[in-house]
Amino acid sequence: MKNQRIFNRAIASNQNGNQKNTRNGKQRSSERNKQWKRAVCIALCLSQVFALSISALAEVQKPRYHENYYALLSPTGEFKQGSLVREYETKGYSSLTDYGTYENVKNLSNSVAVESNGNQHTLDLSKGNVDSLFLEGETSEPYGLLPWSIQIRYELNGLEVQPETLAGEKGLVKIHVQFKKNPNAQDYAAKNYVLMAKSSFSAEDILSLKAEKAQVVSLGEKKEVIFVLLPGEEDDFTIEVGSNSFSFSGLQFQMAPLRSSQVEKITDLREAKEESEDSYRALKDAGNSLLDSLDASQKSVEAMRKNINNSEALLRKTQEEGRAYQNNRDQIYQDMETVSNSISPLTENVEDFNGLS
Repeated sequence: MKNQRIFNRAIASNQNGNQKNTRNGKQRSSERNKQWKRAVCIALCLSQVFALSISALAEVQKPRYHENYYALLSPTGEFKQGSLVREYETKGYSSLTDYGTYENVKNLSNSVAVESNGNQHTLDLSKGNVDSLFLEGETSEPYGLLPWSIQIRYELNGLEVQPETLAGEKGLVKIHVQFKKNPNAQDYAAKNYVLMAKSSFSAEDILSLKAEKAQVVSLGEKKEVIFVLLPGEEDDFTIEVGSNSFSFSGLQFQMAPLRSSQVEKITDLREAKEESEDSYRALKDAGNSLLDSLDASQKSVEAMRKNINNSEALLRKTQEEGRAYQNNRDQIYQDMETVSNSISPLTENVEDFNGLS
């Protein structure tokens, strides 16, 4: 295999035990901190294809190999350490020479020592030949060539918090994960890598689980959040967990190149994803419009009810004014009759006076 490393499998996991309560407050706090440190170990496992300009790779006949790159990130997504693990098919070989710039290199299969000279690492297999041999080299070099950088933020009940404070807390925890394109990424990786993010929760330990832009899958008593990012994309997703005592088994990220047959389908996948997102947005907009219409209708009904109430009040007021008018009119009539009765004797006296004249 010349100037190309092919990885067939890549799974990295980090698990922690369940949160346990203790009687002593200090012991409980210490235990929570320890469990959180284990829980937030974020494993990044890569199935990579990197072409290295090491001429010796092409000049020296060497066993076929598969390799994975594993990286450990901080709770907020910063790189902490990484290892390149190669599985060599060594059956029939009496020696093995590996090339790579490592801080440290280990033989994971047997006790055969690794003799290093710069970036050249040799193993004598004449006395310890195996069908396959695993070699691990600690290095951060591949990480800087990956297609994406990862940033992670945490919230508790609406307030942004440091991740180490979350263990055992009660309320709604939000985990925001953002992926940005790496401008220094290797060209092949940037165009062909797919990323999958995954996190697992126990149904017994949580009250609710929601993940916008991701899928929530139930696997027995476990619930997994799965998010997929296609080549060349930038995106983010958020996990929302309701719990009386929060615990977190960590995030796992896996990057792998598409096979040639899959590359041809990537456009269809992207279009399908965009159509799904457009449909979701359209459905969401339609739902919002419906809610707005219902709200407007409710407001119209309330306004109509208010107008009816105002009309009824006006009618009552008119009726009261009408009755008052009638009462006033009747009083006027009575007053006029009283005046008329008062005038009648005077009229008779005037007539008598005219008769005397």
